[in-house]
Amino acid sequence: MPADLSDFDANIKGTGQPLRLDTVLSELEDGKADALRQALSMTDTYPNRVIARTVTGWGHSVSATAVQSWRDRYV
Repeated sequence: MPADLSDFDANIKGTGQPLRLDTVLSELEDGKADALRQALSMTDTYPNRVIARTVTGWGHSVSATAVQSWRDRYV
């Protein structure tokens, strides 16, 4: 009989707690939020540090680790 892995499966995509970028996305004007979502999906083009620097430049303190956490959960 296979092992019950449901506890592990429940944690694959995180705890469901909002991430820093979830909050930032909800606060940005639509044009910037759309641009950020697109950049986040383009993992080969925009490294975490570039996105973090850009969003921080927009006035929202974000780390490269926060970007990676968002990508781990959603991309």
